[in-house]
This record gives sequence, structure tokens and C-alpha cells, in this order.
Amino acid sequence: MTPGGSSTVERAVENGSVFRRVNNDIEASAVAADADAATFLCECADPTCHASFELTLAEYQWIRSHPAYFVVAAGHEGGLEAESSARVVRWSLSSSVVEKLGYAGALAAAAYRSPESV
Repeated sequence: MTPGGSSTVERAVENGSVFRRVNNDIEASAVAADADAATFLCECADPTCHASFELTLAEYQWIRSHPAYFVVAAGHEGGLEAESSARVVRWSLSSSVVEKLGYAGALAAAAYRSPESV
């Protein structure tokens, strides 16, 4: 960790966690509207990313059932140095699911709040 600040891994996990919370709100809105799918935001480590993609709610709920999983736009699987502490667990044409590993995985799990617990 850098003096007086967060490490690259910590910043990357925090960024992904912020977008994960936004995506949970998107899912809740889609459920309330009785939709089968929604457009979600990329949860990659890049704080300037504005990518989005469509997932079914079933796909999104599967991703959220794993506290260390993040969904990212295709091609965003390893863009930043911090993503070296992650592995891809599912690929698709529009998005991928990455699992944070080691310290990053522990941080992600600690920061995780399932939609049911909110």
C-alpha cells in the first residue's frame, strides 16, 4: 500500500465495487419492471470506463451469487495492472466474468453486499 493512500489493487476493487452497487440498483429496477434483461455497466478497474452491455437477469443473478465475481465489457478483462490478480471464469461476445483472486478477492468479498442484504 502506498503511504497515506490505497494500493492499486484496493483502488481497482473499490472501483469495481462501486459499479457493482450501481448494477444492483439497475437489476432491482429491472425486476420491479418485470423485465427479463437489462443494460449493465462495466465493473472493470478503469475508473474512466463507460462501457455497458446487456445481460439477462438470470445471468446477472448468477454473477452476483459469487462475492468475488465482477462483470466487465468484452476486452476489459485485464486492462489495468491490478487486474493481474483476476482470472476470467466466463467469456461472451459482449462481456466477461472475472474473479478477483488473493488479496483482491478477499477485499471484494469483504466489500460485497448481496442485493438481499440491502
